[in-house]
Amino acid sequence: IYNWCGERRWIAKHDGGDIGEFLRFSQHWVMYATPPHASVNTLFVGKLANHTSYDVWEWIKSPGKMQLVNYDLIRSRIVVNMTHIYPSPRWERIFDQWGSQKDFQRTEYFLHQFCKLDGQPFQEVELGWQHLTVMPPGSPQRFKKYRQDTIVAVKCGLDFGN
Repeated sequence: IYNWCGERRWIAKHDGGDIGEFLRFSQHWVMYATPPHASVNTLFVGKLANHTSYDVWEWIKSPGKMQLVNYDLIRSRIVVNMTHIYPSPRWERIFDQWGSQKDFQRTEYFLHQFCKLDGQPFQEVELGWQHLTVMPPGSPQRFKKYRQDTIVAVKCGLDFGN
């Protein structure tokens, strides 16, 4: 009825005639995509002046909450499900995309802007990506590192480009 009335210009078709988009149904279903062959884990660590390391993801989700992390341990550990670590699915998507690219200037710019946030306690922030291969079904591990981690670190208080 919606399309029939819209074609006769009796009602406005806000979605350009795509009733699925109008009703928020999307035909771009991920469940029909091919399985991924690679993945990335994003590590976001902040360091204080005394060189202690903290989980910046946790600080973003709960401002003021400082969760101490063992830097060497988180660099060596592969987290199987990163979904609960990110503040939201949008953060997960953008950092997954950044980790797959080699646009370090954008990452440095983001870190410099992060350093300028009011109330941000860190002296240095570091984004790191673990580059992983998705192992086939039946493998004892879900992921395996296939190259060295990519690390981009910025000292807070310096201007971008220094």
